[in-house]
Parts: sequence; structure tokens; C-alpha cells
Amino acid sequence: MGWLQDFLNTIFPDTCLACEHALHHGEQELCTACRLKLPHTNHHLDGQNEFWKKFSATLPVAHALAYLKFQKEGVSQKIIHALKYYQNQEVGKLVGRWYGGILAESAYQNAFDYLLPVPLHPSKLARRGYNQSDCFAEGLADSLKTNWSPTLLKRNKATETQTRKERTERWENVANIFEATEPKILKGKHVAIVDDVVTTGSTLDSCMRAVLACGVASVSLIAIAVAGDL
Repeated sequence: MGWLQDFLNTIFPDTCLACEHALHHGEQELCTACRLKLPHTNHHLDGQNEFWKKFSATLPVAHALAYLKFQKEGVSQKIIHALKYYQNQEVGKLVGRWYGGILAESAYQNAFDYLLPVPLHPSKLARRGYNQSDCFAEGLADSLKTNWSPTLLKRNKATETQTRKERTERWENVANIFEATEPKILKGKHVAIVDDVVTTGSTLDSCMRAVLACGVASVSLIAIAVAGDL
């Protein structure tokens, strides 16, 4: 059926979510040109990168890794918006596989026992229909050949969106709102919290404290993108 798909793509071509040009055979979500423009952080090459330093001053974080730098109006923002606001779950899984492949080739293949996506409150999950961090975590787990769970960490409180809040308000908004559902499973494990975009880091801080209370062996952070100088 490959010829039929090629014919349909000629009439109704898939387009790059960044530049909107038609995708060629073998390209997914992003054309090759836009993929080459991705603003990589290269955190996997520097264990003491700025993202890690932000958290290590107050919490025992093993690794802090983000795939991209978040740039307004850039390719990274378009990826996040497609995933978060336009129902494009596949781009989250794809980006997860891309970054997971990079990490697997950089000595992170066996670094994590569980990937735990930052959970949405059930009410928000019902409205959106999916958790964007789940998509990214699924892709990562596929490439890293490890476990991921959308249920081992839960959000106990429905908070307001962080988007328009000031830095202090963001920290107050998410303090003590996460809880591990199966502490015995996480005890002694190497766990990574997975998020889409990191700005102040308040949400990740709250998630880390919840899993550290379970007696994990180590906790790390993995994100699609980080804002600012992280």
C-alpha cells in the first residue's frame, strides 16, 4: 500500500509544523531543514549544566537534561504548542524518541528505572484528553528501553495555569500538590521526572520532593525544553 500513501501525500501532503512546507518521504512532523535548526542544549554533554545547577543547590538531583532551548516564535515553541494546544500527541512521542536516542548513546541507557511524567489534575486531564508530558515520556522510554508510568505520581490539587503568573506566584501555586501513589515501588529506584517546558522550575521542585519522600535512590529531571539561560 506504499504507492497509495505516496499518491495521497502528493494530493494532501503532510506539512512541517514549523515552516509549513510539504514533508518529503521519511520526514515526520519536521522537515530536515527545520530539524537541523533545533536549538539543542547539549545538556547530556555537561553533567553540571545550568539546568542541573538550578536544582542541585537545594535538592539532590542526579541529572538535569533538556532537549531544547525554548525560543519564542522558534521551532521549539512550535513543537510545544503543537503538542500542548493543538492535540498533536505524536510530535511529543517523536521528540521523546529523538532525545531518548541521544541519551541512550551518551551513557544514559541504564540510568533510570522509571520515568514519571508531571501529572495533570484529573479535571484538567478530562478537558484536554491527554497529558502532554505522558507523550514525551512514552517516546523517551521507547528509546531508553525503560519503564514509564502515568500513575505513580499524582496531582492532588487543581491549580491555576502557571502561564501568566509571576515567579513567586508559580512556586506558591504548586507547593505540596504532588504525591506518590505507590511509594514502595519507587523506594530504592532511580527515577526521572519528565516535563514539557521548564521556566521557574517550581513544578519540578514540587514533584522531586514528593518522590524523594519515598526513599528513591536518585531523582533526575528530563524536559523537552527550558526557558531562559538554563
